Amino acid sequence: MAERSSLLISLMTLGIVLPFYLSGPLMFIVLVSLVTIKRKQLLLYLERSWFVLLFISLTIANSFWHRNEVGVLVGLALACFTLYFSCYQQVVTGQLYRKLLQFLSVGSLFACTKAIWDYLQYVVQNKVSFLYIVQEASPKFRAESMFFNANYFGLYCIFILIINVYLLTSTTSFRERWLPMISSLLAFFGLILTASRMVYPTVLVAIIGYFFMLNRKLGRVFAGIGVSFGAVIAIHPGLIPRLSSLSYAFEDRFALWQTGWQIFARSPLLGRGPFSYAKYYYLFDTKPTMHSHQLLIDTLANYGLFGLLLLTCIAIPLIRRIVSDAQNGGYRHELALIVSMLIAVLVHGITDVSIFWLQTGYIFLIVILPPFAKMTGNKE
Repeated sequence: MAERSSLLISLMTLGIVLPFYLSGPLMFIVLVSLVTIKRKQLLLYLERSWFVLLFISLTIANSFWHRNEVGVLVGLALACFTLYFSCYQQVVTGQLYRKLLQFLSVGSLFACTKAIWDYLQYVVQNKVSFLYIVQEASPKFRAESMFFNANYFGLYCIFILIINVYLLTSTTSFRERWLPMISSLLAFFGLILTASRMVYPTVLVAIIGYFFMLNRKLGRVFAGIGVSFGAVIAIHPGLIPRLSSLSYAFEDRFALWQTGWQIFARSPLLGRGPFSYAKYYYLFDTKPTMHSHQLLIDTLANYGLFGLLLLTCIAIPLIRRIVSDAQNGGYRHELALIVSMLIAVLVHGITDVSIFWLQTGYIFLIVILPPFAKMTGNKE
């Protein structure tokens, strides 16, 4: 049974790079199989997870009340995620955890290669320079690969780079290093092809955070490099063409944030359910978009103050347990990986909400729910 469950989770992890209309059904099929295998243990888990159940129930009920059909569907998707990752925590071991990260690295080879191929096709068909993506301040092409848009793909590339840094630094075997090295190279190109302004500071700060958690002296060296790089870009923003239009971009973001805040102000306690911005933006603005492009504002608009409180009650004990288990077990690399992923979400969340998506959310939860209690033979 354990081998079958591990195989199903491995299959899902490899398939998460597929477009959401394929990876979503795949996850549902895998979930049904896992629930069938782990149904007895699931009941015990759900009895201890009433904060999570309350949040999901509130999301569905509130969305239904506001006639937010998409919000109801998202609430049901959150329920599926909860069931899936409760099974994941029961099945995953230290060995499987590392394999899943390697599978994510393998999947990135296909996702990033597709992004590069799409770009090359665009260049040839439109007869533009191969450096088009770094020469244009407002390029008409932005790599999306198999993701919903370029910003979601950008966060995915950031996650892959962080995971690869972990895979490279947590082993001395060259045989285990060639995969993350190739994957990192392709992910770096994928990052550039998204033409996203926020990916550069995000990946820089996240990786600095990773090395700072491992070794403070090394972290300070990387921080110094990062500050120097930031200073050069501040003096010569034209080195990264899209930064020359940064002021315009923030004007656009400020308008989206204001609209998101107004939606929150209409229902401050409970919000109006997931994707409230897409449902109610027309009350305050004429520009349609999926969300307010700011993690905190969008969370408040969707779930309100009470929902934010519930999310905090879920997150804080989880983070405390992870940090305590990692420190007591000596898992410095794993703790550095988790902290780096959290940093990436928070920094990227300043101007986007790409974490609330099937593919990025799945990868994030796979990483931040390590099986410390089952990790044997990996201690430093």
